[in-house]
Amino acid sequence: MVDNQIDNGEIGPNWQVTATTIDCTIVGHEATIKVDKDWSTACAYHQRWGPIRRVHKKGIAKWLAWLGIGSDEHHLASDCPGPSDCPSINSYRDELRQEESV
Repeated sequence: MVDNQIDNGEIGPNWQVTATTIDCTIVGHEATIKVDKDWSTACAYHQRWGPIRRVHKKGIAKWLAWLGIGSDEHHLASDCPGPSDCPSINSYRDELRQEESV
């Protein structure tokens, strides 16, 4: 069997892992997404923070954080579906599959 071939007969990519950083509109921050050779995916933001949105505080809370009193971010719930259902991750993976099939 050739090195870049998967057991099910589908020819796999000739790389081990690839990653890119996107500006995720769902959580409002940059997120690094990773695709492995077996087309499994992961999101570094989701692994680190989970399905939350980090928002910078404003007003007096911002100045208190600047003085070192408390944090400068809120942690709010978001609509992040996770790596398996994320449209950004799936479109990146599909784009890579398309490039590999050409």
